Amino acid sequence: GPFYELIHFSDCEGVIGTAVAAKLLKDFDDNREKAAETGDDYFLSKYDEWRTAFELAAHDGFVASH
Repeated sequence: GPFYELIHFSDCEGVIGTAVAAKLLKDFDDNREKAAETGDDYFLSKYDEWRTAFELAAHDGFVASH
């Protein structure tokens, strides 16, 4: 399902590579409208920051958590 890899990922260490980042980028794109419907500007700004991280990682990069 959407965001599965992000939800089932340790927030204290690990790396998300290109393939999973591309899948998560699609999840963020597909659910952007729902995120906007919350009316929470702070939440939406963080949502967009995460989307940007996965967009960059999807192009031969990674997202690291430590």
